[in-house]
Amino acid sequence: MERVNRLIKWRLMSYFYKNTIKAEWWKRHEGVFQEIMVDSGAHTFHAVAGKAGASNQTAKKTKAPDPIQYTHDYCKWLQDYKDKCTYIELDVAKVYGWPLQVHLREIFDAYNLDPLYVWHPTNSETLEDVCGKKDFIGIGSSYNKNAKILSKILAVCEKHQTRVHVFGYTGLENLKALVHHPAVYSVDSSSWSAGVRFGVCYVYERGVLSMYSKNTFPKRFGKMFNKTSNTNLLLWNASQWQRYADYLYKISPKTEWNSNPSVFP
Repeated sequence: MERVNRLIKWRLMSYFYKNTIKAEWWKRHEGVFQEIMVDSGAHTFHAVAGKAGASNQTAKKTKAPDPIQYTHDYCKWLQDYKDKCTYIELDVAKVYGWPLQVHLREIFDAYNLDPLYVWHPTNSETLEDVCGKKDFIGIGSSYNKNAKILSKILAVCEKHQTRVHVFGYTGLENLKALVHHPAVYSVDSSSWSAGVRFGVCYVYERGVLSMYSKNTFPKRFGKMFNKTSNTNLLLWNASQWQRYADYLYKISPKTEWNSNPSVFP
């Protein structure tokens, strides 16, 4: 993974695996990434509840911590690293309900922390309200596949000059159009790791990132895909995604209120 880290400019990590990102990790990677985003690990809570696309098998194997104590621990951990990253709230309203989400935000306030809020149309607050409080918010991944809904959300954010991070966006065909939107600051996707999981390979060429299986991999690249190890395939895909991210960064519109968009592999 260290070799992958050296290829990636924008890094998304999860607090749930905090044991791997201690003080020495931050020191070792100082200056390696242009920007670091720390996720709260909320997906684990969704997995236990069988929500957010998590499989029943995942739910059976995973036991979620107490969300209140977990948030306290997260806030304490952030005291040492809050100035080194963008950090995300524990987004569990869909699992535990809106009143608990409000309480968890109050815990962040008590620690004098200002996390990235994640907005869902099902939240008991309007998008207008959250844009009035925040100049940078996240959009839940369960809605980003609906182009019409996402377009309406981004239009409201643009009106308020609120930057947006789009979580878990995997649609290659629409990614270029998405980052062209003035409100979109950043996007994350785990698709770059699909080579190891699903046996696919990505190739970046002239502004286009294409995905190939072993059967469709271009012959001009020789037998690299057929012979490569999982580690080399992971490194290759990470490098191709980073090249695509560099291209998207270059072509993305820059404004006074949203001047540094990026893609987090």
